[in-house]
Formats: sequence, structure tokens, C-alpha cells
Amino acid sequence: VANALRLGTSPIVRALIDFDGGMDMVRDLDDITFSEWFLRFGGSRGSLDRMWDPIAYALGFLDCDHISARCMLTIFMLFAIRTEASVLRMLDGSPQTGLHDPIIKYLEDRNVKIHLSTPVRDIPHDLGPDGK
Repeated sequence: VANALRLGTSPIVRALIDFDGGMDMVRDLDDITFSEWFLRFGGSRGSLDRMWDPIAYALGFLDCDHISARCMLTIFMLFAIRTEASVLRMLDGSPQTGLHDPIIKYLEDRNVKIHLSTPVRDIPHDLGPDGK
């Protein structure tokens, strides 16, 4: 849930509705690594190791501990909103098939419900014993 929350509250989602606003958010993230950004809001180290580092390597980048959040989020924003991303040979097929559908399947396999027409007013979550 924490990883889905991190993705759902990221500049990538904002860019789907307001590209310039999403880019403004990303431009402020050049001084921190993708790992710092991801972990700051509840993403897990395991997710970085199992999913995000391999994605970064596949794109020809450094691991998430050594690449800026701005760099990683910019490329993901472009994949999410630009249909020509597949022309760059970074996706096999359309962004919907190569990027969106696998993320949606991952979330739905974990009983996450996606409501595209419903604004987010609150994100209920459980706190751990340490209050986080």
C-alpha cells in the first residue's frame, strides 16, 4: 500500500492532468536521489531493490541511490503522457500496454481499487508502532 501511495501522490499523476504543474514539482527534486524521494513518503527499500533499480538499469541509468529524483521522474512522466515514448524503443508497444497496464495489474493483484473519476479527499492508512 505504501508503494502504491507513493506512486499515486507523485508528480507523475499530477502531470497526467497538469503537465506543467507536474514538471514544476519535479524540477524541485534535483538535489535528492530517487531513493530519498521514494522512501521519504513511505516507499519501501525492498521495492527499490526489486523494481526501481532494475528499471533504472534497463534505461541505462545508475541505481536509485545515485540518480536524482528529477531524472527518474521526468522519464516516467514522459512515458505516462506521451504516446511516442514507444518510438524511442524504451517501451515495447504503447505506454498503456508497456507501462500503465503492468502497474494497474500490480495494484489490483493487491486488492487496490482504482477510481479514475473520483477526487481524492483523504487517504486512510494504518500507523505502525513507531507512529509512521
